[in-house]
Amino acid sequence: MLVQARDAALVLGQSLNVLLDLYDFYTERYPAETQSQRFELEDLQVSILELGTLPKQVAEALHAWTRGDETMLSREGFELHVLNEFNVHMNAVSTFMFRKHIDLSEFDARAVGDAFFTLRTTNRLLTTASKDKQ
Repeated sequence: MLVQARDAALVLGQSLNVLLDLYDFYTERYPAETQSQRFELEDLQVSILELGTLPKQVAEALHAWTRGDETMLSREGFELHVLNEFNVHMNAVSTFMFRKHIDLSEFDARAVGDAFFTLRTTNRLLTTASKDKQ
């Protein structure tokens, strides 16, 4: 289960890198020239900034699971404030790129969905198991 969770985190990291590369390409190739374009990019910046911190929180949870420690967040907190936020922001960036007709062929949305499912399942099983030990 931990191996699958680690692999899922790697998929998310690789997918995030693809999205960040596409974001960099888009902003270099199509600089904001109008107020509406600046607003669009400002809205997207919220997701880009959040995506800068969320992978670290997933890594911290993986590290705690591996050591058998409790995670900093509760099971529900990790799912709501880390995994769901991570998912929402990745979807926001990929949807933006799709709407702008940027090639998303390197971004595998199905693999990303499977990775989030694996991490949610692992979180539920391991946090439930640790509560049962207490």
